[in-house]
Amino acid sequence: MSHYYLDELTKSNDQPSDNAVLEVKELLSEPIKQLEDINAEIKRLEEKRVELEKYINRYSRILAPIRRVPPDILCTIFEHCLPTHRNPTMAATEAPMLLTRICSSWRSIAMSFSSLWAQIHIPFLDEIEGRGRQRGDPVVSLEKIVDVLQLRCRAAQEWLSRSNDRPLSISISWHVQYFDLEMDSGTDQKDKTTIPILNILLMFSSRWRTLEFKFPVSVYHELESRLSAHTLPMLAHLRADIYQSMFESTISQVSSPPTMLLRAPNLKRVSIVMPNLTDWLRPADVTQLVPWNNVTHLSIFPPCTLGDCITLLKRYPLLVHGNFSIQHNFLLNGDGISIHEKIHLSDLLELRTSVANSSFLVPTLYNLIDAPKLRCIGYYNNLVSYEQGVSAATDEIPVYFIQRSTNLKKLEMDRFCLLPSNILNIFEAASQNVLTHLSLTSKYRLVALGTEQDPFDLETLIIDNILDTAPSQLLPHLEVFELHLTKVSDHIVVRFVTSRMNTMSHIAVLRKVRIIFARVKEEGGLDIVDEIRSRAEMAGIQMDISVQYAPTSLQVEKSRNFLSPSFIEPYKNDRTWSYEEPEE
Repeated sequence: MSHYYLDELTKSNDQPSDNAVLEVKELLSEPIKQLEDINAEIKRLEEKRVELEKYINRYSRILAPIRRVPPDILCTIFEHCLPTHRNPTMAATEAPMLLTRICSSWRSIAMSFSSLWAQIHIPFLDEIEGRGRQRGDPVVSLEKIVDVLQLRCRAAQEWLSRSNDRPLSISISWHVQYFDLEMDSGTDQKDKTTIPILNILLMFSSRWRTLEFKFPVSVYHELESRLSAHTLPMLAHLRADIYQSMFESTISQVSSPPTMLLRAPNLKRVSIVMPNLTDWLRPADVTQLVPWNNVTHLSIFPPCTLGDCITLLKRYPLLVHGNFSIQHNFLLNGDGISIHEKIHLSDLLELRTSVANSSFLVPTLYNLIDAPKLRCIGYYNNLVSYEQGVSAATDEIPVYFIQRSTNLKKLEMDRFCLLPSNILNIFEAASQNVLTHLSLTSKYRLVALGTEQDPFDLETLIIDNILDTAPSQLLPHLEVFELHLTKVSDHIVVRFVTSRMNTMSHIAVLRKVRIIFARVKEEGGLDIVDEIRSRAEMAGIQMDISVQYAPTSLQVEKSRNFLSPSFIEPYKNDRTWSYEEPEE
């Protein structure tokens, strides 16, 4: 029987004859044997390959370049593994703890490298404050909380002991959390954790360089009462968030606040959030006046009166960076402060002001300030809500203040509190300066604008390349642009950025752009980052572009394990200090 007959059978589903079946079996017998031999050989080779790979991997790891990195270089690499936006936590999932879990060699190097242990963030609780639980909060007994906090105290002491004589950066946050009391709520547990953690911190007070804390008033007073024997010679940067807990007995606790921390001789940077600033500025006993002779950076976040703000500016004429929140006190008529004398601040580079029911005071303040070197202005309103919409925006930044700030490089403002016409006037005035950085922020707003119109139209800053020599083009020197909580389309963003990429134009090229949207990403829409980077590359431009969309419902869920050593309060962008501070 010919192979032609068999070939025809492969093209149909006809029944083969007995002879055809026998012939096919005979025809395939040899190839089947060859295939079995090949498969056996492949299996043998695969097993051999696995053996060789194991052998090679066993010894080739000796040749890994990282094993030949000298310990001093490895230490430098370890330092760059630490967070830069906050102090490291004691969690095993981030440096330096993570570095101790790689191998015994790395563990030994990391444990002995004191710089790794000179920074720490400690989340804490006041275990004597029992609260009713809210939906979604974990059920944790008071006994469990005390056990965890006592362990954290011991861990913090061991951590800081490894820092040897290094200057320390310490942040500690008293988190207000709900939990079930399974112990007698009348039992004083304070000595079990609160006092021990304060005593541990005080053991290292001579090396405090940066101290950040969020304390209820009672804990702050406890700390201050133990500072009398401590001179704090290295403390240069203080961030203090002091709040009145609903479980503290009376508001009288905050009267005549102690000021030992503020009397550190080398203190230069101060950021304060507290309920009674005036008591510190104008104590009944003048000997309690805080001598901030060396302070160059001052941020005051509780709303203070215009008089308090003027007092601060007059008291510290060497101020370089200032950040103030102003609120009108209807009970005080001018606070007894003269508002006619000019305030000369020859070194002031940055001034940020936020207002609360007091925007009418801003022109008065700006008119008093004489700051010839001023290069950054920030303006915010923490009371105009999204629900009120643009129709409620009545604030106006005095245009003359922008015009006379001839060295202005950066302008940061909450556009939602400003009249649209004022925004345009500000841009026109700033266009006559050398403004390179514009930040339209939303510091006091966590949710998106509703149906109201955004007071700012991004299209007004799009450069018409045909008319780019016209004086009407706004902000010709702009290099850095930030826009928060916007619903502008992806297409307009790309048009705006692309219009400022012309290297042959007299209009400056954008170098950094950050957009935070108040909407989710358009489904199937343009990838803004890729598109802009592609166009920038074609134009031979290096551009730092970042885009953030509103989270979807699945992304909103956050960890609520408040006992975790890495716990950071929600909505803080993984930062322990969420308040705005002057830049370096």
